[in-house]
Amino acid sequence: MPIDDPLTEISVTKAAELLGVTARHVRNWITNKGLPAKDGPRGRILNWHDALSWFVAYQIENSGNGGNGRAASGQNSPDEPEEDYKDALARKTRAEADLTELKLARERGQVAAIADVQKVLDAANSSTRTLIQAFPAQLAPQLIGMEDRAAIFTLLQRECNQLLGNIATMDAILEAGEIARDQAE
Repeated sequence: MPIDDPLTEISVTKAAELLGVTARHVRNWITNKGLPAKDGPRGRILNWHDALSWFVAYQIENSGNGGNGRAASGQNSPDEPEEDYKDALARKTRAEADLTELKLARERGQVAAIADVQKVLDAANSSTRTLIQAFPAQLAPQLIGMEDRAAIFTLLQRECNQLLGNIATMDAILEAGEIARDQAE
């Protein structure tokens, strides 16, 4: 995607990647600091030109040293040494390696987006609720006319174990991983 096109619309995740921050930072800036964004079909959408202009202005306003995020010469606290080029390059390399590891883990299905996990858990909760709510209707016909307490207890215990077995087979993590892999492709 050409980022030099001022009309390019990007996701929160892509903006975070390009700005060198987390997606959480970008969402917080949208919510609390006025980073311009609009709602899209898959979440918030940012105009790259507007987002970059806002980010530069925000960094200049909040850092007091041109937006580089580190204290300018002479502004270090006594216990924080000034970062030199070699240290900054090492920090950048570590960050890029971390990002590459995260992308690889996502491609392997080892990482799932919180929103995807939430969808799967919501579906699992809904299924669980449906199974539990159907429980009395399934048992009522079987219990009619039963007077033996031991037989009633055995029936209830068997049906409860079956219900719990059905609930235990809902593998939300694998489903979330499948969603993440589908979106990565």
